[in-house]
Amino acid sequence: MTAPVVLVALDPSDIESQAHILAAAQAEAQARGGRLVLILVVEAMRHAGHGAAFADMLKSLMQDAANHADRWAEGIVGKGNVETHVAYGDA
Repeated sequence: MTAPVVLVALDPSDIESQAHILAAAQAEAQARGGRLVLILVVEAMRHAGHGAAFADMLKSLMQDAANHADRWAEGIVGKGNVETHVAYGDA
């Protein structure tokens, strides 16, 4: 049997104000003997571009968002206690 997963989705536009949600999700994951997974969706831009320049900009944006989310989450629940995923699209 696999360990349960507690999935928490947060709004990346105001992530700092949601620390209490992540902490509660971590407590739930610990109580269930499972793991915590955080997902953030970076909203698609209304006037998204095309081509290589846009692809490079999007890759950089996503990497920055993932790095920020990792540091933020680890500061709340500790290093190695959360798996973070950042996606791009329509939340």
